[in-house]
Amino acid sequence: MHFTLNPIINLLLSVTLRIILILKFDKIKMALSKEAVIDLLQNGDMDLEPTQEGLCFPILERLYNKMISNLSFPDIQVCDGLIINGHHRYIASILSKYEKLGRVPSIKSSAKKQFEWKSLILDEQDWDKPEEIERFIGADALYNNLTPLQLIEIIE
Repeated sequence: MHFTLNPIINLLLSVTLRIILILKFDKIKMALSKEAVIDLLQNGDMDLEPTQEGLCFPILERLYNKMISNLSFPDIQVCDGLIINGHHRYIASILSKYEKLGRVPSIKSSAKKQFEWKSLILDEQDWDKPEEIERFIGADALYNNLTPLQLIEIIE
């Protein structure tokens, strides 16, 4: 006797299997919202202060997606509780609960001015040009011993 499953049952089993695999590998990717970023900037308890007056939402999104995929990143640069380099990585790490972001001491130039997180502007325009995004993908892939294509597959 040959037994075939109803197509609807087949579909349900397929969907169930996918959910189990997603939960098993704990890689449920959540979209980053502007509201979550704004809430963090307005109400968050950050231990570092910014030295720039704005953040770019598309950059935060790209970093967030890489961080929830558990990729590695260069350390941020800090001096006397101020972020010298790495504002987007810092905020994306908090939002994604990424715990591997390191900190290295840096020098604060006289051009660096302290700002408050609450006063930062969240820009919806992408600050990076397509060729810069491509360069960052290549650099992040190299940093993680991946090809750019492998990195793209991981974060999608």
